[in-house]
Amino acid sequence: MHKDVLRLLDVGMLPQVGLVAFVVVFFAILVYTFTLSRADVAERSDLPFDEAVPVRSSDPSSLQ
Repeated sequence: MHKDVLRLLDVGMLPQVGLVAFVVVFFAILVYTFTLSRADVAERSDLPFDEAVPVRSSDPSSLQ
């Protein structure tokens, strides 16, 4: 049944457009990454990703 629905679903060029868009964005990110200067890389390497502020506390006493 699922195969019949997918076969009869007329999406036209959407899969090809999506694939081309994905490849273009992927290569744009690669070019951006490899063209960063050493100063930019050093600045971004010191970002504190593990020290995030919690969005919601699991402590019930903090709700008061």
